[in-house]
Amino acid sequence: MEKRTFVERTSRGKDTGRALEDKVDFLTGQGVPHPVSRAAEDMRKVMLSFGFDEVEISYLIPEEVLFRAYSDLFPVYQDITYYLGWLKHRMMELEEERPEELTDEEWECLKDIVKDVVDENLSLEEGVYRTMEELKVDFRGALRTLLEIWEQVRGEVVPERLTLRSSMPAAWLPTLRALSSEDVFPLKLFTISKVFRREHLMEETHGRVFTLLSAVIEDPEIDLDAGLTVVRSVLEKLGVRDVEFRYKHYSPPYYQPAMEYELFLRSYEVGTCGVFSEEVLRSAGVPNPVFHLEIGVERLLMAREGYPGVKELEFPQFYRKWKLKDEEVAEGIKPVVSPRSEWGRGVAQLLYEAFMKAREEGKVREKVISERLTVRGEEIHPSEEGRLKLTVFIGGLLKDEILGPAAGDRILVHEGNILGVPSREVKSYLKRGAVLTDYDYVRPLCLLAASRMESWLKEGREGKGEVTVERVRSLQDVNLTLLPHVKEYVLSRSRKIEVQGPLFFRVGYRGVVNE
Repeated sequence: MEKRTFVERTSRGKDTGRALEDKVDFLTGQGVPHPVSRAAEDMRKVMLSFGFDEVEISYLIPEEVLFRAYSDLFPVYQDITYYLGWLKHRMMELEEERPEELTDEEWECLKDIVKDVVDENLSLEEGVYRTMEELKVDFRGALRTLLEIWEQVRGEVVPERLTLRSSMPAAWLPTLRALSSEDVFPLKLFTISKVFRREHLMEETHGRVFTLLSAVIEDPEIDLDAGLTVVRSVLEKLGVRDVEFRYKHYSPPYYQPAMEYELFLRSYEVGTCGVFSEEVLRSAGVPNPVFHLEIGVERLLMAREGYPGVKELEFPQFYRKWKLKDEEVAEGIKPVVSPRSEWGRGVAQLLYEAFMKAREEGKVREKVISERLTVRGEEIHPSEEGRLKLTVFIGGLLKDEILGPAAGDRILVHEGNILGVPSREVKSYLKRGAVLTDYDYVRPLCLLAASRMESWLKEGREGKGEVTVERVRSLQDVNLTLLPHVKEYVLSRSRKIEVQGPLFFRVGYRGVVNE
C-alpha cells in the first residue's frame, strides 16, 4: 500500500514529500496541565455541580465603578490599581515640503493616511498596509516612508480613567445590575479568572497577577449564615478541610459591617466571603442582598499542596529548581483516601492495632468488629437499636501468617529517595540522615478499608466487600500518593521511589440490614 504524503515547503521554497506516518510521534502522548489550570478546572466542576452559572467579567473597570464600591477607601485601592494608558497622537500641520521621492498625489495620500491614524479611524499597522497599496511599495518601503512623517504627530502615553481589574467586588456590580432585571432568583454566578494588583511587597505569597474563583448569590432571602453554609459545602467538595473562618473586625465599604470572614488554611489566607453592602448595591441598581465568595487559586494550591512560593507555582519553567529537604518530601506523602467520620478514623486505628497484635500472636484470621450501627447524615454511631449490623474480619490470605514479610517495612526518605525499608534496617538509615515518615504499608490500607466501609454504611445497603493487596509495587498500592510539587521534584531529579514487597493484606466486611 502506497504511503500517503503531505507537501512540506522548506524555508528555501522547495517542496518535499514526507510520509504522514513520520509525523505520528508529534501527536501522541498525554500532556500535563499547569497546576493552576488544573485546580481551576476542579473548581469549575464543583461550582457547576452546585448550580452556579459561569460568566465572564470584564478585565477593564471604569474608575467611577471603583469609587462607587470603595467609597472612603478608594485612595487605598487606587494605590494598588493599574491604570491603562495609550499613545495620544496630536494632529498638526505637516511639513509642506514633500519628500523628493513622492509625487504630489502620493504626498496628499500619505497625509490622509496619517490623519486617519491620528483620528483613530485606522491603526498604525493598517496605515502601513494602506501605504503599501496606495504607493505600490513593499512592506519595508511603506514602513520607512510612513515613519518619516509619523514622528511629527506621534504623541505621549496618557493615562485614562480605565483600570485593570484589581479586585472582584466592584467588577461584579455591572453584571449583577444587568441580570437582576430578569427577576429570577436565586441568581448564582461564578467566574474564574485573573486579577491584576500593583503589589508593593513581592514575596512568596504575593504576585501582581493571580487567579481567583469569585462567586455571588443574589436572593431576597440570602444572609450570612446561609452563605457560610454554601462556602463550607464548596470547600468540602474541593477536598479542603480544616479551614479557619476568621471574623474580620473591620470590613471594607463594599461589605456590610460585621458580615465578612477571611478564610485561612494553615498559615495562608486563601479567600474571603461576606454580604455586600446594601448602600453599594443600591447605588449600583441591584435590588436584593448579595453574598460573595472568593478563593485564591494559587494561595489554595500553596496551602494544600505545599508549593514553596508563587513564582515556583506559576512559572516552573523558570523557578522549579528548588531543593526540597527530606523532611519536606516526607510531608508530601499523603493518603489517597481517608475516612471522614470519627467512627471511621476509630475503625482504621482498630484495624491497624488488630493486625499488629494478630501478627505478633501468630494468628492467620480474626474477627475484629461485630456491632450494630446507626447512620445519621455524616455521623455513624454504635447502637443496639441500629438497623445495620457490620462484621469485619482481617487476614485469611496465608495459611501460617496474617500478613506477609513486607508488613514490617517502614517508608522513609533518604537523599530525596522514597524507600520502603524492613524494620531491621531502619536504624541504619536514620544514622545516615534519613527521615522516617508516618507510614508503613499497613496503616494507609486500614484508612482505605475504613473509608470504604464508611461509604457503604451511608448507602444503607446489604452486601459484602474487601480490600486486598497481595504484593506492593508502588505507593498507590498502599493508598499513598505524592503532592504534585513533591512528585515533580522527585522525578525531575531522577530520585527513586522503591516501595515493594509481599504484603497479603486483607480486610473483609459484611453488612446486614435489620428492619
